[in-house]
Amino acid sequence: MNEGVQILLKRMDSNPDEFKDDGKWVSMFNNYKKYMTDEEKTAFMDKLSATRMEQFKQGVLKKLLDEEKQATKTFRVTSEQFNLATKLGISLNEYAKILAEWEKI
Repeated sequence: MNEGVQILLKRMDSNPDEFKDDGKWVSMFNNYKKYMTDEEKTAFMDKLSATRMEQFKQGVLKKLLDEEKQATKTFRVTSEQFNLATKLGISLNEYAKILAEWEKI
């Protein structure tokens, strides 16, 4: 197997973020794959698929944790905020959601 392919296979273990989307290594692979053997192409694509599925799993776990953190986030209300929510006729939960959206802006 070509040494360049072997290096990239090892690099996927140590630097998987370099293989997201169509990064430099995937682009290089696509430019040179016509010169590679079927074994080299299969090894690269199998490893890339496994790497991306691990990235997908990590993304799912991160999103779930972020949602859990958001759901359990403590919201402290001042008397001024309580009075404003009351005047607006909204619940404190609705008020907290509005504040959370404002923090994103």
